[in-house]
Amino acid sequence: MLVQYLMLSDLAKESNAFYVVPSTQELTVGDIRKQFPVKANIYLRFKTILQEENPPMAVWLDNLDDFAPAPTFKDQILVKALFIPPFDQSTSVLPKKKIYKESKHSHSKQSAQRKQSDFLVMDDGTHGKHGERSHSAAPLHENKPHDTKLPTSHEPRHAQNQEMRFNPTHEFKFPPINEVKVTSSQQGHKKYIDPTDGLTTEQLKKRSEDRINQQVEKKTEDVKKMWKEEANMRQEKQEADKEFSDKINAWESRNCQKNNIRTLLATMHNVLWKDSGWEQIGPGDLITPAQVKGAYVKSLNIIHPDKHQNDPPNIKYISERVFSAVNEAFKVFRASS
Repeated sequence: MLVQYLMLSDLAKESNAFYVVPSTQELTVGDIRKQFPVKANIYLRFKTILQEENPPMAVWLDNLDDFAPAPTFKDQILVKALFIPPFDQSTSVLPKKKIYKESKHSHSKQSAQRKQSDFLVMDDGTHGKHGERSHSAAPLHENKPHDTKLPTSHEPRHAQNQEMRFNPTHEFKFPPINEVKVTSSQQGHKKYIDPTDGLTTEQLKKRSEDRINQQVEKKTEDVKKMWKEEANMRQEKQEADKEFSDKINAWESRNCQKNNIRTLLATMHNVLWKDSGWEQIGPGDLITPAQVKGAYVKSLNIIHPDKHQNDPPNIKYISERVFSAVNEAFKVFRASS
């Protein structure tokens, strides 16, 4: 069987092809993968149509099992092949820690503090800039006893902060728990607990891989289930075709010529299933175009395939064949009239 494939490096309008010999009666994904002409680590995607969507939508299927039947698109097998290079752990790079730059606001605030620190109060109460001293001030080499008292209010704020920071006698005490006030907005608020707190890098990586594997397994099971249902539908359709095909072909045409709409509507009761709800119409009720149109509209309520999606396979097959024949005959009738 011919398989058309497209590599990632090929143009969109170009395509390659090769013949595949199926190992069983039905061609599978494993046959295509084993006989693929490019010998490398290749990931295959198959183009098909999702009948569940309305209208049906063309998609590329992934993660197919080797035993699954090869998906088709308009009776052709179209494959998109992606080359996957081997993973090299030595080339993997860990994310770098983000470094935040200092904002302009904090920079201007620190500049203002430095300017304030340039203005000091001398020992004699006089003022002067940093590096200058008053004539009445004590000499620099004079030793003074260490003063353990807290700074007075007339000293600059930065001097008070430095004194409190380095004073060993100063100790900050937290208020008792019973004195802490809780606002109304904080009452009833639950603290968020990070589920990844305390996990190592390897544990986080394994947790992420397990979550991805679970999602892949779920998607794979869904695809397998869909393909199994479609395989059962194809088998049931083939059995219905063997049973009802000759009878519907004889009703649809005679002497290799398609019957007109009047003949099909008058004899449609011979090919429909039992208890279909269709009442036989005689040729005398199909004389005028209005009568033909009324009978055609009435038949659509019985034979339209959308009304038999959940019915047995034989009813679905008959409704599809009869609807197609009646619809084509009515188009010819409307064009001629």
